[in-house]
Amino acid sequence: MSIVAKLLFLLGDLVFLNISILFSFFITPMEGASSHIGDKVYLLIFSNLAWLFLVMVSNPYNVTKGWSASKMVKSQLAFIFIHLLIVASLIFFFKRTYSILQIALIYGLFVTSFFSWKVATYYFRKIF
Repeated sequence: MSIVAKLLFLLGDLVFLNISILFSFFITPMEGASSHIGDKVYLLIFSNLAWLFLVMVSNPYNVTKGWSASKMVKSQLAFIFIHLLIVASLIFFFKRTYSILQIALIYGLFVTSFFSWKVATYYFRKIF
């Protein structure tokens, strides 16, 4: 995979991650957990830094032609799950509180947009 394609995937993933986080703050109720603006900023920073760290460490965009679709999906789901664990540990370590509904909404939206993005770019690459 070319460096341009890898960069495109990285930027797309970060955009969809941030959209998912911001959308979750607009959808979930504001009372109690995560109502402070600082908590929102921390979650955005934690998530983005964790994603960039994981990309640097594991290189998830290095997919070879021998990979099957199921192997690729499993690999990407494992990558997202590890991201969730890192973000959860950072939230715990820095003693931030977020509702379970909010975190579930973030990752539900992110997984959906993440795989939609991957499928769309795959078909666009095939067309062009």
